[in-house]
Amino acid sequence: FMLHSRDRCRTWRAYPVCTGGARMERNDGHNDIDGPPPIFIYGRFDKLLRVRLPQKRPDGGLDMGPSVVVANDSISASCHSGGGNYLATKGDKTYVVWASKTTIPGKELDGTPCYIATIDRKAGTVGKKVLLGFAGSGHPDDHNLPAISIDGKGYLHVVLGAHHDQFRHTRSKKPLDASGPWTKPKPFG
Repeated sequence: FMLHSRDRCRTWRAYPVCTGGARMERNDGHNDIDGPPPIFIYGRFDKLLRVRLPQKRPDGGLDMGPSVVVANDSISASCHSGGGNYLATKGDKTYVVWASKTTIPGKELDGTPCYIATIDRKAGTVGKKVLLGFAGSGHPDDHNLPAISIDGKGYLHVVLGAHHDQFRHTRSKKPLDASGPWTKPKPFG
C-alpha cells in the first residue's frame, strides 16, 4: 500500500499498490520527483518487473493507474542491505535499472546481467532495454543488484552490485540518455 495524506498528516488513505514486493523512488542526487514517486514492483515468483506511476488528481487524491511492464526475467529486488534506487526520475522520464535472471550465451559465468530502460511517463511506454554490464561473477545472483543516480549535469550513474566481488561503475556518455553509449564499467571498492 501507498499511504497518502491530504491534510498535513492528520489523516491518511491507503492505496493498494501490488502483491509481491515494491520500492518507491527516493530523493537521491539530482532526480526530481514532482508528485507521488514512481514505484518499482517485482514479482516474487514470476520474475515480472513493473513500474507504477501514480499521479495526483485535481481533487488532491491519487490515481494509482496501471503499471507498465519493464521486464519478464528480473531477479527479485528485495530492499536489503540499504540498497540504492532502482528508479531515477527527471522531467517526464523515469530511468529504471534491474538485474536479469537470463544469462547471455557465451557469458553464463560472467555475473549478473544488468539493464536500464527509459519510461516515458506521459505516454506510459518503456523504451529499449540496454545492457550496462555484469555484476559480480558466476551465475546470476540476487545480491548483484544495480543502483542508479543522476548528477547535476544530467549524467546517469549506475553502480553494478557485487556479491563477493568489486562494485562496478558506469556512466551515460550523454546527459539524460539511457540508450547509450555508456562508459565501460570500472571496478571500485
